[in-house]
Amino acid sequence: YKQMNLKIVFTDSGLGGLTIMADFAKLAEYHNINVDLIYFNAQYSDDFGYKKMDGKTQVEVFTNALTSMQNLYKPDIIAIACNTLSVVYQRSEFSKQNKTKLIDIIKTGQSLINDNSNGSIIQVAMPTTIESGIYLNPNKKIVGVASDDSLPGTIESGNNQKIDRILETVFTQAKSEIDKRKLSNTDVSLFLGCTHFPIIADRFIEKAKDFGIQINTLLNPNAKFSQLLLNEVSKKTEQITKDTEKKPKKSIKVVSRLKFKDLEIKNISAIAEKQSPETAQALINYELKPDLF
Repeated sequence: YKQMNLKIVFTDSGLGGLTIMADFAKLAEYHNINVDLIYFNAQYSDDFGYKKMDGKTQVEVFTNALTSMQNLYKPDIIAIACNTLSVVYQRSEFSKQNKTKLIDIIKTGQSLINDNSNGSIIQVAMPTTIESGIYLNPNKKIVGVASDDSLPGTIESGNNQKIDRILETVFTQAKSEIDKRKLSNTDVSLFLGCTHFPIIADRFIEKAKDFGIQINTLLNPNAKFSQLLLNEVSKKTEQITKDTEKKPKKSIKVVSRLKFKDLEIKNISAIAEKQSPETAQALINYELKPDLF
């Protein structure tokens, strides 16, 4: 048995990816892996999120964040737990020069779509992700719907009425496209193309029913991403053992240049708590660093 502390920095533009870090923390504990986990909120401004920036600004801001992650924390692995930022990363010069092992959520999303054999796939994601066409597959009957920009923040604040209104618009679009292309509305997979969306997966399925759309399969890249990361980590450690005698050492922290709202902390920590109480605690005690990047 070899003790080895790997350092992994998770990043997202908001708190959706924190639920993935909580999943991974639980896996790491189960497999007795010593890890230091850092959650780096890459959101630059409360008023000016990535979704409001032009492509060039998105790349500049996220490159600054990535450079800061490397300089401050010297991670073994960077995990981009955000579809929008994964798309931005792939467009950046940084991606061509980067020497740190980096895993983004796009790979897991693409493999879920490629392996899916259902009739139609409704893909709901942020505008940047949909516009990039990164999840399109010519062999699949895909209906891509860009969600309202405000949905991730609305999920964090737990505003159910607003969530319902946004989902209403999403499925109005999806239904119209399904009808126009004469696709199946009973043999449907739903692809959740934003790390916040699995938090309200049940609401998506219920709302789809209101439009006569039967979701049979949920394609959730979040769960698969934690597993992919575990595989990477196991390559970097000599062996993974399930050893209940030795409790793995791990440190978990959350850093942000922006102040989180109390309601966001309350809602997201309650979700993280189910997988990893330490991750929930790290969010509650997060480090505010206005000069983070």
